[in-house]
Amino acid sequence: MRYIDTNVFGYAIENHPVYGNKCRKILEDIFAGKLVAGASVLVLVELIGVLGKINQALQNQNKKVSFADEF
Repeated sequence: MRYIDTNVFGYAIENHPVYGNKCRKILEDIFAGKLVAGASVLVLVELIGVLGKINQALQNQNKKVSFADEF
């Protein structure tokens, strides 16, 4: 089992120029059952904060993006 930290989700969602595609691949492999992974409750709390900041930034730009559309 691999431990997944908050930055993996954040980089995938934000499409980070260096790590975005690699992090998206990690998440796709988890969703497909190719990789077994876990995360702590703290990661979930941090992820809520990250998503809140992204949502606020998008609202400021009058954009709407669904997380489900990213995958």
